[in-house]
Amino acid sequence: MPETPQPRAGALVPLTYGGKPIHDRGETVSLTDMWRAAGSPKDKRPNDWLALGGTIEFVAAVEASFNAGQDGIIRGERGRGGGTWSHWQIGLAYAKYLSHDFHMWANTAVRDRMREAHETPRIAGNPGDPATVLQVIQHLQAQIAAQGQRVAALDRLEGAEGSRCITDTAKLLKMSRDALTRWMVEHRWIYRRPGTDAWVAYRDKEQALLLEHVPYHYAGRDGTPRVKMQVLVTPKGLAKLAALHGRQLDA
Repeated sequence: MPETPQPRAGALVPLTYGGKPIHDRGETVSLTDMWRAAGSPKDKRPNDWLALGGTIEFVAAVEASFNAGQDGIIRGERGRGGGTWSHWQIGLAYAKYLSHDFHMWANTAVRDRMREAHETPRIAGNPGDPATVLQVIQHLQAQIAAQGQRVAALDRLEGAEGSRCITDTAKLLKMSRDALTRWMVEHRWIYRRPGTDAWVAYRDKEQALLLEHVPYHYAGRDGTPRVKMQVLVTPKGLAKLAALHGRQLDA
């Protein structure tokens, strides 16, 4: 069993999902932490997933790609902070297996973490050096300010008045309408009833005030006034989509 690495100097704070920490070290992430953060589903434990045929093939592909043996890609650790650890590529695949929402969050978190790792100053030499400490404090203050601006923008979006159709929502998210529609279908935001061409919001998304239905009036081919229900994205829904897709929107 490999020795548990000690946290490196200047290590980044753990990721959190649902208030639960997910630890990462360099290129590896704790699958056990991911499983716990996703609600500890009994049928989706890390070892059970790693035993699946598709997972075994994917792990072999990662090993070949990085020219590393399995010990360098997946390892088990005992004691405090132990559990199952893997390369982050495998971690993302496991996130997809756990749930759609967790997968979306993980994609954004890994991207932000990689950027953070490149931007965070390393504590070199004497960590008590006032100049080094000041540099770290200034960097962290800038990061906090940037995050504060993003949160404030999302709060303004959520508190704004007026819902938007899917087309207008896609424009704000800088996505195509088709791409956003596919995503909303795949992640169970909207669906179509058989024999109709109108989108319908899933009840849980409507109850969460992310989507709503409004009457849409139009003229039929024969000129007869008609009405059908149209799905709109609420301000709260727009803020949620922006956060899931990692978009910075102007409020």
